[in-house]
Amino acid sequence: MDAFITPQNLAIAGLVILLLVALVARHFVNNKHAQGPRNRFGADHSQDIFEMSQRTQAEEQRLERERTAPTLSR
Repeated sequence: MDAFITPQNLAIAGLVILLLVALVARHFVNNKHAQGPRNRFGADHSQDIFEMSQRTQAEEQRLERERTAPTLSR
């Protein structure tokens, strides 16, 4: 049993745990970032990005809607 608990094995286990924590954190950050525009502009924003297959065009259109939205509500 003591043969398995070596400094090298502990270091490897620590790196594996650190990697898993980083992957989980990245997953949650990406999901939260992806939900921002969806919650703010509706599901059509995600559909626009998918259909155009160019995120930059969808972002430009979103910014234009964001600029014109306050003027339309007055």
